[in-house]
Amino acid sequence: MKILLGVTGSIAAYKAYDACRMMIKDGHEVIVVLTKGALRFIKKETFTYLGAKRVFSHEDDFTEQLFDGPVLHISLAKWCEKIIILPLSANTLAKIAHGQADDLLTSTLLSSSETPVLLYPAMNTQMLLHKRTAQNISLLKEFPYYHFHSTDEGLLACGDTGEGKLPALEKIKTLYEWLPACSLEESQVKKILITTGATISPIDPVRYITNGSTGITGMYMARKFLQQGHHVDLFCGIHSTKEIDYLKEFKHVRIFRCSTTKEMAKKIQQVRENCDLFIAAAAVSDFEFAYRPSKIKKEALRLNEMNLSYEMAEDILLSFLKVKKEHQLSIGMAAESKDHGTHYFIEKWMRKKTDLLIGNYAFHQYGDENEVPLSMGFGQESNGYYFIEEGQVLQNNISLSKNQLANEIYQWFLTKKAVYDSTI
Repeated sequence: MKILLGVTGSIAAYKAYDACRMMIKDGHEVIVVLTKGALRFIKKETFTYLGAKRVFSHEDDFTEQLFDGPVLHISLAKWCEKIIILPLSANTLAKIAHGQADDLLTSTLLSSSETPVLLYPAMNTQMLLHKRTAQNISLLKEFPYYHFHSTDEGLLACGDTGEGKLPALEKIKTLYEWLPACSLEESQVKKILITTGATISPIDPVRYITNGSTGITGMYMARKFLQQGHHVDLFCGIHSTKEIDYLKEFKHVRIFRCSTTKEMAKKIQQVRENCDLFIAAAAVSDFEFAYRPSKIKKEALRLNEMNLSYEMAEDILLSFLKVKKEHQLSIGMAAESKDHGTHYFIEKWMRKKTDLLIGNYAFHQYGDENEVPLSMGFGQESNGYYFIEEGQVLQNNISLSKNQLANEIYQWFLTKKAVYDSTI
């Protein structure tokens, strides 16, 4: 990807060094444009040492430092695929919002008609919360290709504590890597409902039963559909990976963290009617215990007097299948122990005839370490998957990263929707 990195006059400007290095390490071409204010904090040469393709300052427009054309700001606007301003000062924000073009960076922005622009503000809390700043942000949000990343809260350079800090690099990367390159036509936008992670079954105030699912799989799926411009409702277990919250920076996502299966089922029931695709990737608890409001004492545990009573929890996927509409597609996921054969996946499909069933083995860290692949299963980045349609195994134990799995699911969805759309 060709990235134009704009750096403005904020005390956080030094963090642009790390951001630039991260982008280049990830294989992107980076051209850096510094404002006059940025040069009070950092140096052009450092970006060159870090591998930037070119580095320009605010005065380099219409000079001998040309780049693929006679007018530098026009050439840069044509060259880049995304513009990232990091950090964004209150002053530059105001100039962009009111269409000023008094230096190379603002002139380039005014020359970019629909190039995605990612803005990472960093300033004092009072400046960030000032009415004028809020108005400037509102003005830019009217343009669909401008995207603001929220600031972090903490100790600021001035000694104050509050909002206004530049977010961590991992958060920065989530938005610029996965932001859609363009907006879909309204008729092309689909509503995707995804469950992921583990729910819990509380026993008493300090104990519950759960499993090792982290929600990584559903996170990748949500990110893939968001990247393509679709709307996503993501329902995740309360203890799912924190990276799920990074997705809040996308415009068309709603994230619901749920404790119990009952809570997740109730929330899904409120939105499932309008979805185009339901992906049941969560490892939900199958049982609900009769909750005890007081902690069970050790004496009862030793005497085996717990007498835990339980009932089966609602089957969220099955509930959806009972009311699904003709245009709605469904994907279920089934986790089995590695000593169980594929016939267990087939049996599950017979009970829940989803449009696609994806089976995998539930490796975890509690078994024999010599038998468990370190890179597969709960909390890991890959697994072996079985793809089942109409009761037939289409792909047998194919090894995929969870990101690759998300790509496979997206391509399957495109094919299925194309078939459906051709019949209406």
